[in-house]
Amino acid sequence: LITGPCWQKKKIPLEEIPIFIRENAIIPRVRNPIFHTEAPWKTLSLDIFSTDNMTESIPIGEDIFAFVEVNHTPDTSRIIIESPELRNWILRWHDIEKPKDVMVNSDSVKSKKWHWYKDTFNIFLKDKASFTLRIHYI
Repeated sequence: LITGPCWQKKKIPLEEIPIFIRENAIIPRVRNPIFHTEAPWKTLSLDIFSTDNMTESIPIGEDIFAFVEVNHTPDTSRIIIESPELRNWILRWHDIEKPKDVMVNSDSVKSKKWHWYKDTFNIFLKDKASFTLRIHYI
């Protein structure tokens, strides 16, 4: 963790250059993009750095946005995604506890379908437009 304002001068290899991310950020990523208007993004990755409740609109194409809402309680975290199009989603939710149970909409997701490692939850969801992901801790 770096607090500022400050200057730090270090020699770091190119593959280890740090990326600074603000608290409560959602970072969309696509594979090998050149321009966002180039082709529809069939698979969209979201890196979620949220420990507070938040809502955000994420660009997912030319003039196309997905609405993302994140909510936390002591025993559950929830993300609601509303997208106008079907697509595959890779969600990486950072800095959360290890889940006991995971649900998409009202369906339980087997632990083979999601992964948790070093405070990061990972899941792949195929052909979804709008959905609710619930993570239960207790």
